[in-house]
Amino acid sequence: HDTMRKCAACAETIPDGTGPCPECGEPVVPAVRPAVRPASVTVAALFVGLSLGAHIVMAALAFAWGRMTNLPAQGGRAIVQIGRGGFILYGLLMGHRLAWQWGRIATAIGFVVFSLLISVQIGRGLQDPGDLVIVPLLALQTVPLVIVFFALGARKAREFFRLRCPRCRQFTSQAADFFFRQAKCGSCKTAW
Repeated sequence: HDTMRKCAACAETIPDGTGPCPECGEPVVPAVRPAVRPASVTVAALFVGLSLGAHIVMAALAFAWGRMTNLPAQGGRAIVQIGRGGFILYGLLMGHRLAWQWGRIATAIGFVVFSLLISVQIGRGLQDPGDLVIVPLLALQTVPLVIVFFALGARKAREFFRLRCPRCRQFTSQAADFFFRQAKCGSCKTAW
């Protein structure tokens, strides 16, 4: 369902977010994001939260069991990762395109990294009781990453994050500016 607007100057009906009116050139303000968040975005946010929670538990267990041998480096890295996950979660809930982009990128990279960590952990053998906790926690962080990646790639999610070109109706993942406040169509080069 495409949202249409009327130009205030000439009353021409155009799709939301197309920028200036093609008839008179007056700027047309795009409508606000839909109040209802699509299920795919809710699922993505839920699983980002689940993964973030597992990461917090893992960092706390590693600290409590003395596995953080270099506390400033490892603790700082854990804080940065938890902070980044928190910002992505907040951005997904608020509908920011940059969070959509980083949600897709971080989940793809995270899946590869956590899969390797699980393989290494299992490959070296489960030598102490802590390993029996760490491997499931790593898996608990890995599985949601795949779900988040595909949930954010769903058509409704891309529409929610306003990634459909208002002119040619093609989807894009290109940013027109550094913070992805505007998207840019790869086909017709329109920015909105």
